[in-house]
Amino acid sequence: MEKEPIIPNSNNSRNIVGAIVIIVGIFLLLNNLNLGSWFPDWLFGWQTILIIIGLVIGINSQFQKKS
Repeated sequence: MEKEPIIPNSNNSRNIVGAIVIIVGIFLLLNNLNLGSWFPDWLFGWQTILIIIGLVIGINSQFQKKS
């Protein structure tokens, strides 16, 4: 019997995005509990969130234009 070709799974990018969400959540929790006073103030601004969203979308599309 012939082996079926292995199709690469896209779960790797989902795992990375999930890990980033968890890490950001931990940072936000530490900041709200006043345990993360060594974090810069700009780290939790809405501008930073927009930049991160743009980077995640760009990385997932490999920065290629989709038509």
